[in-house]
Amino acid sequence: NRKDIIDLGNLVLVDGHLNLLNTPIQSLGNLEYVGSDLDLRFTQIQSLDSLEYVGGFLDLRFTPIKSLGNLKVVDGNFLLSKTSIKTLGNLVRVGGGLDLEDTPIQSLGNLNYVGGKIYLNEYHNLPEEDIIKFINKLQFD
Repeated sequence: NRKDIIDLGNLVLVDGHLNLLNTPIQSLGNLEYVGSDLDLRFTQIQSLDSLEYVGGFLDLRFTPIKSLGNLKVVDGNFLLSKTSIKTLGNLVRVGGGLDLEDTPIQSLGNLNYVGGKIYLNEYHNLPEEDIIKFINKLQFD
């Protein structure tokens, strides 16, 4: 039953979609790879732990997420609006758009590529030097 999922235990790889929308999930356990979309909206997830790669979109809206853990790549859109995320940490690449509206974001971490639009609040908390540094290291196809 979806309503009983609290963690994913020793699961390391999901080749397709993983829909955990509105479940009581608290931990992704040892999960490192999701081949397509990962929907975690309206969950109690606070960290992505060992997760390194999502092949589609990653939706974390309306979660208390605090850490992206080992996450390095999201190949689709990455939706973080309405979260308490402050840093993108180890994240290097977002293949689609990046939605950071209504977040207290303070650091873009290791991010060096976004394939789509970046959405920020007009009054975001990113230091100007971080934005300039990010723009200077952007890669274009």
